[in-house]
Amino acid sequence: MNAVSTRYSVLLRTLIVMGLAVVMACSPESLREGEKETIDAILRSGLEMGDDPFVRAETLRALELIDDARVVELAEPLLDDSSPMVRVAALRLMILHDHPRARQEAMASYNRADDAEKRLIVATALELGSDTLRRTMIGRALRAEDPRQRRMAFEAGPYATVEALQQAGDETTLRRTALPELGGFVEDPDPDIAAMALARLTEAGQPDRAHAFIERFADAKQPLEARLDAGRILVRSRSQMARETFAELLERAGVYDAETLGLPQRRIDPQLVRVAALGLTALGDETYVANAQEYLRGAEVEPTIEVLSALATNPSDDAAVSLRIAMRDAREPVRRAAINLYAARDDAQPDALISAMRIDDFESRKLIAGQLVERFAQAWQETLSARLQNEEQAAETLRTLQMVLRTENELELIVAPLTPRLEALAASSNAEVAALAAYLLLRVDADGELPEAIRASTDPQTRQAYLEYLATSETPARYLDELRANLFEDLFVLRLFAAAGMWRAFPDQARTSATAGADQAASGEASPAQAAEAGSK
Repeated sequence: MNAVSTRYSVLLRTLIVMGLAVVMACSPESLREGEKETIDAILRSGLEMGDDPFVRAETLRALELIDDARVVELAEPLLDDSSPMVRVAALRLMILHDHPRARQEAMASYNRADDAEKRLIVATALELGSDTLRRTMIGRALRAEDPRQRRMAFEAGPYATVEALQQAGDETTLRRTALPELGGFVEDPDPDIAAMALARLTEAGQPDRAHAFIERFADAKQPLEARLDAGRILVRSRSQMARETFAELLERAGVYDAETLGLPQRRIDPQLVRVAALGLTALGDETYVANAQEYLRGAEVEPTIEVLSALATNPSDDAAVSLRIAMRDAREPVRRAAINLYAARDDAQPDALISAMRIDDFESRKLIAGQLVERFAQAWQETLSARLQNEEQAAETLRTLQMVLRTENELELIVAPLTPRLEALAASSNAEVAALAAYLLLRVDADGELPEAIRASTDPQTRQAYLEYLATSETPARYLDELRANLFEDLFVLRLFAAAGMWRAFPDQARTSATAGADQAASGEASPAQAAEAGSK
């Protein structure tokens, strides 16, 4: 090779290397200058938003979506936050990533919390905790005075254990350990727990456990409260063995229909009559449905739910009507109980659930959506398709779908079949409708192009849902330009999820100042703060 050729070859190689360097510098496979710091600053500013606990909690939720154990260091200071929801959100991160101090911090937080916060901590441990933490938390919550905590722990512990063993057909473990443990809860002071235990034992072939309660309810020498408690447990457990006892009491009281129920009871306390009437109603006797409905008049929340629960297992149309009415009750606990009870009926109608979905309560609407997906997907699709054809109903319908459908299965079952109509709406001159339809299309067609209608949207809810979807997608780096474009948005929540998406796109490059310092220390490299301190000595 002559000198000219050699010089040409060297020059060519040099140009190729320089070209590759330029390409790599422009490659989306790395964070740009200053982006690490920007991501860190956004996350920290959200966590340090001292006057707004909702922003702090939402920032912690974004950290949870990032799903990187390093963010736990950011969350730790908020374990002592002034807001309960922020404290629990910080604890969630420790538990989610199985931090070495997760169990210790969970129990410490539980010990100093009030009942409402304790319930959130128990729920978090049951949802995300290790087996050790779950067992520890169940044990503590079962000893709590708060009935809601105890029910959560009972359902997740002894009750769930028996159910799992029954499904697995493990009769040996059932007889030796699980059923004896469950039997200890039959005399629990909480009638709901006692009733659940009795019902499960009955299913497991031990219906005779109801005898003690039947005798107590029928014994006129027993204190009234003891008889009432025994009766309520029999009603809630749907004990078939109590049918005759209930019927005999109502016969002695002269109660045969709704017209005589209102008359003064001379020999039998009206409260006992009420229990017996609800008991037979729960067991399917339609004779006393009208009586049960009378007990709904002016009743407080708990008694109302008790009556609705009895009506739920009665096959009569009148019982179903009472539940349908209750799905629109102004009281949230009643409303949600009625939704679950009605949806579980064999004769439940999708139209009734769809109609109840118009109530202005997100959690109730989400609850109904879950029931519709599970039991009435086809009927709901048909209703949604008709409403999307109506210009006046389209925006509200799309907004509802955006809010209540979260899982891939829900989207595939409900939204995917609506794709042709959504494509038409995405081209609508109505900006809100176009953006909502485009967002739903994006959720069911991950390989599609980013819809311009969403980019142009000014609706904060749609923009947030859109960015959250991009940030948590399987390939956030694919949406890098869109995420970068939102890093400096005026609305903080948009910057927040853009930062979360950038972190997930480059997990090996993203660092917080805390983790960066730890990484530098591990490598022997001094952090900027350490270097400054060393230079001052």
